[in-house]
Amino acid sequence: MAPYTIAQCTIADSAALSRNNISAFWEDPHWLLEWRHRTLEYHIAQVAKRTPRNLLNNRLAHRHQKAIDPETGRLLGYARWYLPPSHAINTDGTPAWPEAIVPAVGPEEETEIRRMADDTIWDPNCDADELLVPIREMKDEILARKTYMRLDYMAVHPQNQGKGVATALVQSGMKQAEKMGLDIFIHAMKAGVGVYKRLGFHIEKELIQDDSMFGGNGEYYTSNPDNILVNYGTGSYRFADVQLAGFGDVTRIDPKHFLKVGMDGPHMGAAIFRNPEAMMQLRWGPPTDIGHLARRLIWGLDWHMFKPDPKDATTDDEEYLSHIIIRQLAHFGPVPKSYIALIPRDDGDRWSILASATQYIEDNQKQRPFKILENDGLTEEDRESLLQIMKSNPRDRPTASQLLQDKWLINVL
Repeated sequence: MAPYTIAQCTIADSAALSRNNISAFWEDPHWLLEWRHRTLEYHIAQVAKRTPRNLLNNRLAHRHQKAIDPETGRLLGYARWYLPPSHAINTDGTPAWPEAIVPAVGPEEETEIRRMADDTIWDPNCDADELLVPIREMKDEILARKTYMRLDYMAVHPQNQGKGVATALVQSGMKQAEKMGLDIFIHAMKAGVGVYKRLGFHIEKELIQDDSMFGGNGEYYTSNPDNILVNYGTGSYRFADVQLAGFGDVTRIDPKHFLKVGMDGPHMGAAIFRNPEAMMQLRWGPPTDIGHLARRLIWGLDWHMFKPDPKDATTDDEEYLSHIIIRQLAHFGPVPKSYIALIPRDDGDRWSILASATQYIEDNQKQRPFKILENDGLTEEDRESLLQIMKSNPRDRPTASQLLQDKWLINVL
C-alpha cells in the first residue's frame, strides 16, 4: 500500500485544511510578521471561514489536492496548482485534470460561503509588505518568459514534515505537467527548498532580504552568479525555472552573537565574492553583507582583484580557495591582531591557513595594497571609502546606518 493517498479536495475539508496550512505557514518569518498580533488558534479559526470560498474560486484554473493517511483518512498536506488558460480545457471541451477540481456546490450554499468569508476578520500587519515588492518583480519577470504550470500553494503540517508528504504532492503535479508538456514554476519558501531540489528543480533566482527593521529576528540570504541555474531539466519530467525568494545559504542567529568567538558558519555564494570571515567559515552577519556590497561595487568596475591568477590556481585545483584568501590578504592584509577576537588561539587549522597565506605572499612578493593600486575607474575618494567598508575584521566595518548617511555611497548608488 502506498504510504499516502493523493485525493481531490472538497468543501468538507475546509477545517482540516485551515489547521494544516496555517500551522505550516506559522513557521515562515514573513507570515509571522504579518500576524504577530494574532494567535495561531485565532488565525486558524478565521481562515477556516475563508477556506471554502478559496476552494471555489477560479475553478477553471485552480486544482487542489490533499495528501491523506490511507488508514485513518487524516489530512497530512495540501497543494494548490494553477493551470494556464491555454491548458485548463481539453480539446473536447472538458476540464483538464478533473480529478483535482473541487466539486461545485449549490447556488444558495455558495452564496452563504461567500457571505461568511466576506464577514471574516482579516487584518494582517502590512508593515513589512515592501519586502514582497522585489519578489513580485522577480516572479513577474520569470513568468513573462513562457507558459508555466504553477505550484501556487504548498503546506504540510509541521508534525507531518520530513515524511515524504510534500514529495508525493509535488510528484502528482509533475506527472500532470508532463502530460501537458509544461514546465513548472514554484515560488518556494524555505521549508520546501530541499524537496524541490531532490525532485530535480533548479534555482532560477534568489533574493537577499533582512526583516529586522520590521521587527523580525533577521534572515540573511545570499544571491551570487554561481547560484543562478536555469532550465536544465533532468529525469523523465520536463520542468525548470524555480524562483526561490530568500533561500540558499541561510543563517538565523541572535544578532548579539553573530561574531561569537569559535562559532562556525556556512560558506556563501561564489568564493571570489566572500569576505575573509566567510572564507574561513566563521559565523557571519550584517558586517559580512556590508563587505559583500563593497566587493560588488569593485566588480562593477569590470575587474576583480580576488580571482586567482590561472598561473597560481584554477577552479579545478584544491588550492583555489587558499589563493583567494592569499589575494584578499595581499590587497587588504596583513591579518589584523584583532582577529584573535574572532578565531580562538587553539584553532590551529584556521591560523595555519592564514599563516601559510601570509608566508606565500612574502615568499612570492604578492603584496599589492589596495590603497596604491592604479585603476582609471577609481578615484581617491572611492579608494578611501572602499578601504573602510572592506576592513578585514568585520567588527571594524561601518554599520548599515552609517553607510546610509555616507555621501560617497549615496552618490555611487
